[in-house]
Amino acid sequence: MVEDDPQVGRMLAMMLKRQGLEVVWVEEVAAAREALGDDPQSFDLLLTDVVLPGDETGADLAASLRLRCPDFPIIITTGYDRSSVASHPGLLESITFLPKPFTLDQVRSALEAELGSPATQPASSARARFGP
Repeated sequence: MVEDDPQVGRMLAMMLKRQGLEVVWVEEVAAAREALGDDPQSFDLLLTDVVLPGDETGADLAASLRLRCPDFPIIITTGYDRSSVASHPGLLESITFLPKPFTLDQVRSALEAELGSPATQPASSARARFGP
């Protein structure tokens, strides 16, 4: 999970944990790239905010991950509209967009869209990366 707002990050991490996911939370793209390393497949999902500190956005991270792993599950969340992802052609069509503010049901729906039912995921694949 990549989320720089501590309040949003704590709430989102709690929501994800309630869905049975293990959460790795970082606050900027550079830290997310380091965590993903050479084997992004060791994670089941990337959940990232768009606007983050540093030179890159969450959309930049998602687009580069999409090039490396075309079928990797990605959820992008933002308080802005979908145009915040528009600088990456085709990205919006290949991810789940979760607008802020969101509810637990919306998070659940986004997870199901990307992973299928979280309850059916094996424990070994219940790792997720989402914001701070």
